[in-house]
Amino acid sequence: MRVLISSRDYLPDYGGVQIYMERLAHYYGEKAVVVTRHCPGDESFDRDQPYTIKRMPRLEWRHGNRVIGAVLRVFSYIARFIISGIYLADAIRDQKTDVVYCAYPFPNGLPMMVVRILTGCPYVVFVHGSEVLREREAGGIRLLALRVVLRLALRVVATGEFMAEIVGHYVDRRRVIVTPLGADSGPLDADTPPLEEIGGVDLRGKQVILTVGRVEKRKGHDNIVKALPAIFESRPEAVWVIVGDGPERAHIEKEVAGSPWRDRVIFTGRLSYAELAGAYARADLFLLPNRQVGYDVEGFGIVFLEAAMFGTPCVAGNSGGAPQAIDEGRTGLLCDGDDPADIAAKVVTILSDEAKARAMGEAGRKWVEKHTWAACAQTIESVVKPLVS
Repeated sequence: MRVLISSRDYLPDYGGVQIYMERLAHYYGEKAVVVTRHCPGDESFDRDQPYTIKRMPRLEWRHGNRVIGAVLRVFSYIARFIISGIYLADAIRDQKTDVVYCAYPFPNGLPMMVVRILTGCPYVVFVHGSEVLREREAGGIRLLALRVVLRLALRVVATGEFMAEIVGHYVDRRRVIVTPLGADSGPLDADTPPLEEIGGVDLRGKQVILTVGRVEKRKGHDNIVKALPAIFESRPEAVWVIVGDGPERAHIEKEVAGSPWRDRVIFTGRLSYAELAGAYARADLFLLPNRQVGYDVEGFGIVFLEAAMFGTPCVAGNSGGAPQAIDEGRTGLLCDGDDPADIAAKVVTILSDEAKARAMGEAGRKWVEKHTWAACAQTIESVVKPLVS
């Protein structure tokens, strides 16, 4: 089966969807073509892949004037829609594509819906969380467009039952493929030795609490800050390492800078995959107390599986699809992401019991053996291939 993967986001740009789509492309190898946008470092990355990658210009026009900026956003969206359609149609013709995998309903599924009409090539849409809830909240023409994109799709792929239930409001539930994501994220080597220092801070003798992800409200960094006094009082050797950037980073840095424990919080920004693997390997606990903020929600949470792959116990927010990414009580604990006291209690519970933490880490390694990208891809292929053969 020849597959074309259309994704706005792709490696080497880091993120859950980027990893997801790359692992699917890797599974199909020479039978895959990827259509995506340019990003920093893509030339060297693309040369090393066993499949073809076609990169489009990003076309993101901005202006300080609000009116002019709004006009430019509209024109850039139209330009991206047209160019994406052209790239897709050309790639489908050149590859003789059997099916297109669209990473998102918007912006990938929308142009593909038109290309399907022109070329007859079927497509599959992947849904992850916020992008569906956002359109549901917007309503009107946006929700109508979402419904059409999903209903014209050959199948819709959801990362778990949480997203399957949401998307089931718009398409026949029997047309939804549910598959957990993989833990064996290719660029991350589970045998990487632990980092001994990060951000200039010596980690020897420390209990490392690690958070990985975009610094945004739904990830819960703000409530971790509120939980830190109780955590640090109980665990005086603990430090908090924050990997990632995002719109809330400046706010979190400001909050930390005014605290008496500012020297125990380390902001790394984005790390290379080798550095990230070393951080996972060194962490005593992975903490991401995600919660839903408006339409923004954690659809699944690959980072919880990545942490488990390194034998790191997790504390996750009891929200969205995150509870499906850990085995509650065995590989980690769930917390109320809106309650700093509960966050602190769950963190201290694990860090205060070395034997319990070690057992959770070992259980995590076994847990992720069930979650491989090959199994994820095979689940999707087993449904789609008979429909396009």
